[in-house]
Amino acid sequence: MILYEAYNLDASNPYTMFDVHDLIWELHFHRAYECVFVCSGEICCRIEHETYHAKPGMLLFVMPNQLHSLTTSGTSHCYILRFSPELIGHFHNSYLDRIPRDSCFAFRSSEDIINFYLSQKAKPQNIYVLKALLYKICGELVEHTDFLYRRNSSKDLLIYSLLDYIHKHYTDKCSLRTAAEDCCCDYYYASKTFIKYTGISFVDYVNNLRVQKACYLIKNTNDTCMDISLNCGFTSLRSFNRNFLKYCRCTPSEYAHANHA
Repeated sequence: MILYEAYNLDASNPYTMFDVHDLIWELHFHRAYECVFVCSGEICCRIEHETYHAKPGMLLFVMPNQLHSLTTSGTSHCYILRFSPELIGHFHNSYLDRIPRDSCFAFRSSEDIINFYLSQKAKPQNIYVLKALLYKICGELVEHTDFLYRRNSSKDLLIYSLLDYIHKHYTDKCSLRTAAEDCCCDYYYASKTFIKYTGISFVDYVNNLRVQKACYLIKNTNDTCMDISLNCGFTSLRSFNRNFLKYCRCTPSEYAHANHA
C-alpha cells in the first residue's frame, strides 16, 4: 500500500527525527527529504524501481516525492531524519529535477547523526547545527554517486494524482470514478493502474487509510468512536467497525483499551 504523506514542514517546524526499531513502512511519498541511518540489523528499502539492502553504518537518501518503502527482516534499529527542502536550499535547487543513481552509501560521519539525535531530545538545536549535518550528508552523497534526470512515466503521474486526490477527499465520499474524472482519466484504466502499483483496489486503499487515521485519533484524542468514524469518512459505525477489524485485527474499543492502558 502506498501512503501519501503531506508533512507540514515549514520555517517553524523544518524537520522531524525518529528513533525506530524493527522498521516497517509501506510504500509512500512526501514533499520532504528523508535520510535513514541504520544502526543495527538490515533494512530493505525500495526507492521507486530500485531496491537497497542497508546494513549498519549505511545511509539511505530519499528525494522529495520519490515512492519508497522500508522493511525489516528480523530486527533493526535506525534513525530517520525528515526535513524541509528549504533547509538545504542550494542542494535542492541544484538537483531539483534529478535523483541519485545510487541512494545508499556508507556514511563516514555516523556519530554526528547519533549525537544530533541525543542532543535535540534534550533541547531544540540551533538551526545552523542541523544545516551543517544535512550539508555533510549531501556532500558525501554527491561524492558517492552521480545524478540522473528524473523521468516520470504517465502512469507514475497518474498514481501521484490519484493519491493526492485520496489525501484531499478521504474524509468525504471518495470514489475511484470521481477521482478518475478529477484526473481526466478513463475509469477502467485508472482502476487497473492503481491495482498494479498498490497491490490493492482503490476502495481497500481508501478504507485502509481511513482506519490508520482513526487509529491516530483513538490514540491521541478522547473523541467517541462515532465521531472518529465520521471524521475519517465512514458513513456508519457499522462500516467503521467492520473495516477496523479487517485491517487491525481488533475492534476500535479493544484498540483504545490497549493504547490508553
